[in-house]
Amino acid sequence: MSPANIAKVEIGIRLALDFAAATNAFRKV
Repeated sequence: MSPANIAKVEIGIRLALDFAAATNAFRKV
């Protein structure tokens, strides 16, 4: 994989984790 693809994957994972954290926080409310 090229560095650009790896960076995209890392960003995707971060967005997914942020989204999961946001949904978890929303469910707790």
